[in-house]
Amino acid sequence: MAMQILTAVLALTLMLPVAGCGSGPKAEDSAPQDEPILSRFEYARVLMGSKARIVLYQEFEHEAATKARLAFDEIEHLNDVLSDYDPNSEAMKLVARPAGQWHDVSEDLADALFKSARVWVASDGAFDVTIGPISKLWRETAKSEKLPANSVLREARSRVGMNLIEIDKDELAARFATDGMRLDFGGIGKGYAASRALEVLQGLDAPIALVDLGGDLAIGEAPPDSEGWVVAVDTGAGEAEDMTLTNCGVATSGDLFRFIEIDGKRYSHIVDPRTGMGLTTRIAVTVIDKEPWVADALASAYSVIGTSSDKLEDAFPNAKVFIRSAE
Repeated sequence: MAMQILTAVLALTLMLPVAGCGSGPKAEDSAPQDEPILSRFEYARVLMGSKARIVLYQEFEHEAATKARLAFDEIEHLNDVLSDYDPNSEAMKLVARPAGQWHDVSEDLADALFKSARVWVASDGAFDVTIGPISKLWRETAKSEKLPANSVLREARSRVGMNLIEIDKDELAARFATDGMRLDFGGIGKGYAASRALEVLQGLDAPIALVDLGGDLAIGEAPPDSEGWVVAVDTGAGEAEDMTLTNCGVATSGDLFRFIEIDGKRYSHIVDPRTGMGLTTRIAVTVIDKEPWVADALASAYSVIGTSSDKLEDAFPNAKVFIRSAE
């Protein structure tokens, strides 16, 4: 894995090929008459608590609109599976069931859990979707501006750890070792959903597409007359590094902007599952990988680890990681 240190990594800004919504490249006089002329279309919705944006190239607007709608539907479906904000989501209904028993899960939830377990193992627990009991405490802390009591934090930590959940991907079943566990897919869910939405578009003969789900990007084939989609990494100092990308995912995680201060100490919204505490160091991480869900999960894991990781590099050798630690 290539590890590069950027002078700053604050946000991702997508620089699309110059074309207005619905406008596209002009046909060359020498182009075959039966070759379709593709135009650029862009659509947006609010999904998973973020702005979801789809850009795709198609010959006809009605086809583009239909395909984008089906991709948005896939994101909405996965939110119904993974959300820890919706008490009626599949994930929330699962954790409400008795521990020690096998419970049926959908193929989508089993797949998300299985992928999450891979990153949990490779990160030595720095990434953990069972962090729900702890993240719930820190959401309350963000409102009250009071740290959770040590006894409360210890109790929450006792219900965190992917070693406490068994996943049978073949039988589509899961079993928890203890009651009161809670799943939080915030570190992987958007990348996972963006990836699936792009797969929907590709299956509908729309391979030239990009899905942007709150900054988590799933990037398809290159737009017409270009080598790829140009993504700018904003340094926050009027500079940006442009990267031309195709068929990959890009994700950014960090705490440069989202944090709280309690008794003069700065705590990140990113929580270390191993300690139960919000990070106190400032960091920003951008990851590029051929799998958008990997980019999202690794950005979360590296934000907690704070530096390079041989174990993660061995497990995900194709990922390119950019880390900036702020003073």
